[in-house]
Amino acid sequence: MRVREPEMWGFFLQPSIVFLLLYCVCFSSAGYNSDIQSLFTLRSSLVRRRDLIPSWFDGKTVPCEWSGVKCAAHDIVEAIDLSFTPLNLSIPSCIGAFSSLKLLNMSSCELIGQIPQALGNLWNLEYLDLSSNQLSGSVPLSLANLTVLRELVLSSNMLHGNLGPIFGQFKSLIKLCFSENYFTGNLPRELGNLSELQILEFSMNSFSGSLPESLENLTNLLHLDGSHNALTGAMFSGFGNLTKLKTVDLSFNSLTGPLSEDIGKLTNLVSLWFGPNGFIGSIPFSIGNLRFLEILSIPSCKLTGKVPSEISNLKKLTDIDISDNSFMGGLPQGMGNLTNLNYLVASHAGLSGHVPGDLGNLKNLMILDLSFNHFEGSLPNSFFALESINSFLINDNHFYGPIPGWMSNWSMVHFISLDNNNFFGTLPSLRLQYLTSFTADANLLSGEIPLIFVQQKCSLIFLSLIMS
Repeated sequence: MRVREPEMWGFFLQPSIVFLLLYCVCFSSAGYNSDIQSLFTLRSSLVRRRDLIPSWFDGKTVPCEWSGVKCAAHDIVEAIDLSFTPLNLSIPSCIGAFSSLKLLNMSSCELIGQIPQALGNLWNLEYLDLSSNQLSGSVPLSLANLTVLRELVLSSNMLHGNLGPIFGQFKSLIKLCFSENYFTGNLPRELGNLSELQILEFSMNSFSGSLPESLENLTNLLHLDGSHNALTGAMFSGFGNLTKLKTVDLSFNSLTGPLSEDIGKLTNLVSLWFGPNGFIGSIPFSIGNLRFLEILSIPSCKLTGKVPSEISNLKKLTDIDISDNSFMGGLPQGMGNLTNLNYLVASHAGLSGHVPGDLGNLKNLMILDLSFNHFEGSLPNSFFALESINSFLINDNHFYGPIPGWMSNWSMVHFISLDNNNFFGTLPSLRLQYLTSFTADANLLSGEIPLIFVQQKCSLIFLSLIMS
């Protein structure tokens, strides 16, 4: 019997529809399971003990809800954050299978071995943090493939070798940190290609040579830390171009040359650590332009000349360290305007003359260290108002006169050092509850030690009056 045409079409069409549906389901399933299967592979390679990441072994938890895993639509893995998980093994190469991954954080995971070349397959990676591990070897060249990378953090490992030009490929980087490793050689000039960079940290390595001139191109830089290296030569000439800088730390190097007046262009600077280094010349007058500066640390910089009075314009200063230099003259008048100051350290600085009386306005001052200078005269009576003082160190100067009794006003003081001066007269009765150490060796004191030093209930554990 002849089958009607519509029924014949239905007869042939139904298997086709079934085949098409099966094809779509299989195709979709394959795509759906790609990253999920990679997660299972990663689990087998990376996690030795179930108790490290329990959710990864919980049959009721789907992989996209595993701890540290974040997925986008269609179960595409976008983020893996295993930070502070003590994995104690090498990074497996299968980590390179997540082609859509945007974030990989394996900081503080006790990782060992080398950074695998397979990380270069993570084309879409924007954030990579492998800091605080025990990774060794050099940085693989394949990382140059990560052209959309925004943050690269490799600090606190055992990586070594030269950086090489690949770091100039990361033109989208805003954060680059590789401090506390064993890198050597010169900093690559290609770092100047990273025009979006805001944070650059390479401290505590063994970099040598001078800072590349190309760094002047990093006009978006906010934070620069190259401390504790073996850098030499003068500051790059375009340092003043980095006008967005807020913190600079180039301490513990061997930089030379003068401090340029261009430093005054860094008007957003909050913290400046420059010592020890081998600079020459004086502190530039333009430093008075840094109205947001809170920390000025330039010890052991071989600086000369006078301490500029412009420093008294920096009313946000909390910390000043100008110790171990060869200045001329004394501290400038007007420093009493720095009422936020907590620390004033100027020992071994070549300073002389009388101490400015307006320092007594510094009611927040906790540490005053003027030791090993050539100051003279009596202590200003205004110092009685230093109500927050914790450590008062003026030993090895030429101060004279009686030790003032108003030191009893210093209710928070722990350490007083007056050694090797010309103080005379009797020792005053000082009621200081928290005093731990009082030394006045090699002065011209006379009379008896006041009983208050032994009778009062205080914490005094060291009293020295040798040859006084």
